Amino acid sequence: MNKALTGLNILDFGQIVAGGHLSAMLADLGANVVKVEALTGDPLRTSGPLQFGESSYFSQENRGKKSIALNLKAPEAVEIVKKLLPHFDVVIENFRPGTMAKFGLTYEDCRQINPAIIYLSISGFGQNNSRTMEPAYDIILQAESGLARQTGYDAPARIPASLADYAAALNGAVALLAALRYRDQSGVGQYIDLAMYDTLLAMTDNSFSIWQKMAAAGASANDEAAQKAAGLISCGSSHPGTAPHGFYPTSDGYIAHMSLSEKMWQDLCGLIERPDLAADSTLDNPSKRRAAHERIDRAISEWTSRQTTARVIEMFRAARLPVAKVRTIAEAAGDKHNEERGIFCTLKQGDGTVKVPDFPAKLSETPAAPGAKAPALGEHTDEILAQYLALTPAEIKSLKERKIIG
Repeated sequence: MNKALTGLNILDFGQIVAGGHLSAMLADLGANVVKVEALTGDPLRTSGPLQFGESSYFSQENRGKKSIALNLKAPEAVEIVKKLLPHFDVVIENFRPGTMAKFGLTYEDCRQINPAIIYLSISGFGQNNSRTMEPAYDIILQAESGLARQTGYDAPARIPASLADYAAALNGAVALLAALRYRDQSGVGQYIDLAMYDTLLAMTDNSFSIWQKMAAAGASANDEAAQKAAGLISCGSSHPGTAPHGFYPTSDGYIAHMSLSEKMWQDLCGLIERPDLAADSTLDNPSKRRAAHERIDRAISEWTSRQTTARVIEMFRAARLPVAKVRTIAEAAGDKHNEERGIFCTLKQGDGTVKVPDFPAKLSETPAAPGAKAPALGEHTDEILAQYLALTPAEIKSLKERKIIG
């Protein structure tokens, strides 16, 4: 059975997570992804954990791709890329801005060779602006976006996942598919400038709307007390728009809960035996409850801390209130639901196998599935040069000897 993106050819200069995860998703959906690596390889190849002598992180973000190793500092390697371009639909790159220009492989360069090419550049702050050249890793972007200051309690805290990278990958995939749809209709390719910073700002719930309202009422950006009260600073596990919302201690762990509707709030107050809170006019809408969230959280914690986690979950579910045990990664990994849902897939790695998260969406007609294992560095160099450029074994050998390819 063909996959949804069978026949789509992608020349992928992406590295680490943002570019790697994006093209891995497209490979799961059937795209032919040729990963262009330096002769030293993607730095993710040496990132832990290492199992069976290889990086499981690299396997997760590069399954189903082919690898060609090129020394792009050599003009002959750049010429190889240019000769490959007519055979490809998409170019992905997430180098530091200006790097592809040094190679002579900008969108304008590539468009001269293949006018229908779709070219995606992922960077920290976008192309051609005053912040373009600033270094941008996930922790930098979480700090710049306000998320780190909002997430922590007394001190900033990083969300312990490369949120900026994965947000960029998801938005990049949507943008590429939109550009492909437009090209199908018009025959015209295009350039996509995607900034990781932008994607984080787009994922902040209603935080910026709250600040805009505060600013319009005369609030100062230096008034951290007002921002903290509004949930924009040191928000912890609470929500800037409503309460209750957070993690609550039990006698043997923690549970998560939020009451979104008025009915949930009233039912919660009944369950924790606090009818006084349900009748309190100062708590009769989400905004008022948000302003009093510390008081509400104390009341819930006083009740939950006297119960076991299992008992709290049983009672909340009986009352049809949202609840979950706060689990560790190890507990989540062992959930039988993962097998029932098919959340993980098994990949060959070295002399063994590893499990990594599978493509999340379940397509009825063209189901996604990982292809082959992640490639060894330059594993497909010979194959690709022979297939697309008709180079002979002797020509390929000469290029390797001169360290043009690997």
